[in-house]
Amino acid sequence: MEILYKTTSEKQEDGTWKEIRVPLSAEEQALREKEVAEYLEYEKNVVIPNQYKSDRVDGAFTLDAEGEVIDSDEKLVKYPSIGDQLDALYHAGAFPEDMATKIKAVKEKYPKGDN
Repeated sequence: MEILYKTTSEKQEDGTWKEIRVPLSAEEQALREKEVAEYLEYEKNVVIPNQYKSDRVDGAFTLDAEGEVIDSDEKLVKYPSIGDQLDALYHAGAFPEDMATKIKAVKEKYPKGDN
């Protein structure tokens, strides 16, 4: 088992501070190992999957059908705008009734062609 240390400081007689490394007790080391294991599990199940989603949304990288990285701007211009995507979902009846009612009210108040 690797020995882990905590660092503390001790004031010297001349007024300076000396850094001291103290080995963790068995209890402290067990707690630290548990915390590390919990974090690694969290990272595997939450951080990494969400980072991939975030990278795709933020355009950090995008893969084409062959798995080659392509320019994110090139991909973005190929997608319909978010507004067009949401409008298509509205017309397809994909929204809950309360949301569809709100959207319909706005569409009726501001019909296309009105500026």
